[in-house]
Order: sequence, then structure tokens, then C-alpha cells
Amino acid sequence: MSCAAFTFLGIYAAAANKPNEWIVRGSIILGICFFAVAAYGVWRDEYRKGQDAAIEYETSLAGIRRDYDLACAQRETATTALKDLTAEFQTERNILNREIGRPEISLRFAEPDAREPVWEGSTRISYGPESEFVARNGSDRDAFGVFITPYQIGKFTIQSRRFADLPRNTEARIDYIVYETDTDGQSCISGDYRHHLRPLLDVVFDETRCNESSRFLAINLQLIYKDSTGRRFSSAFTLSHHPLMDGYPRIFVGPEQN
Repeated sequence: MSCAAFTFLGIYAAAANKPNEWIVRGSIILGICFFAVAAYGVWRDEYRKGQDAAIEYETSLAGIRRDYDLACAQRETATTALKDLTAEFQTERNILNREIGRPEISLRFAEPDAREPVWEGSTRISYGPESEFVARNGSDRDAFGVFITPYQIGKFTIQSRRFADLPRNTEARIDYIVYETDTDGQSCISGDYRHHLRPLLDVVFDETRCNESSRFLAINLQLIYKDSTGRRFSSAFTLSHHPLMDGYPRIFVGPEQN
């Protein structure tokens, strides 16, 4: 189209006997007009592409939001179902314990608040961190020799430091000790994570790639104890953890099912 216009301009200038200056000015004006038209065409095409991309982005974002809302709803449903099953299991276990007369011991993970040092006269008393494991005897029977059996978290082994007695309707923090196993298979006591398990659970969560599969870290625990007659009992729990979820680490009744 531009070639035809310039050709027509030349023919008209020749027919009308126009001077060279008129031909130059006409050519410049035509060039500016065609450049403006071409620039507008490019801008229009890019603008339409931008609109199409924006529409596609909004559609994709809406799909992501819909999938996220569905995942949240499914998680809420699963969480509610798990709570119901846990409550049902706890009720059945309580009934069974009352029938056989065993102490009813529960376990929860509760990080204590740090205690500031205090002065008694001229003596400064400092408090170390307390255990996160809180055992409660909710029955009317005393429990003796309460002990968390050894369990592994990565290359670390956790177990109760000593046997504890738990009178009826009381609770107490269960002291524990941490062993670290080196590459030679030798174990030594580690003070880095004693009564400070959350950082260790975070590390093991990443090492086991739970974050890549949207799973929770699950560690099976067993609590053993006996009653006043010497009968021995055990209770199974699951220590569950996810660094990005509020309220975790958390302990559930019963072992993790694979």
C-alpha cells in the first residue's frame, strides 16, 4: 500500500509539474502517516496479546484458587474425621481400662515457657528447659515406672531418662535423654536437642522429603508403665509434625498406620 501511494504521488507531481521541494515534503508526510499506521498496528496486536494473557492468567488463577479451596476442605474433612476417630478410640480405651482396672495414661507434646533465673539471697538459681512430653494419669489408679521406650528420629535415639511415678489424677513432664549415632555406629549423649526437639523434627522433616509429598512426619511412640500390683501395660502414640502447621508437633493416640 505504501509503494502504491508513493507511486501515485510521483505520477501526480509529474502531471501537475510540481517542484522537487513539494515532492520531498509529500514523501515525508506520507512516510510519517504510514509509520503512524504501522506503529498503531503493532501496538494493537501487542495490546490484544496482553489482554489474552491477562484472561488466561485470571482463568489459571481461578483454577488454582478452586483447587486450593478444595484441598483445604478435604483437609478439614480429614482432620475432623481423625479427631472423631481419636475421640472414639479414646472412649473405647477408657471403657476397656475401667473394665480391667488399669491406669489411664495420656501423652501430649507441650513446649514449656522459659523460666528466668531467680535469686534466693545471694544464690542465683537458673532453670534449664523442661521436657516437652507431658504424661497425665486421668484414672483413679496410681501408675508406676512410667517410661518412654527408645525411638529413633533420624540418627538420634530418644528415650526416658528415668522411670517416673504418676499418682492418680496428676500429670508430669517425662524427662528424656538424646543419643546421637555417628558414622561408625557409636552412640554418645547429645545435649543439643534434649528438651529441644522442635529443631530436630524440622530437620528430619526436610531429610525425609515429607514437604515434597505433602505428608506429615510421623513417629511411633510407646509408653510403658505398671500399676500397684506390678501388672505391666503399654500405650501407643504417634508424634506428628509439620513445620508450617499451627499446633504441631502434636501427639495422637495409636500408632501410625503405613
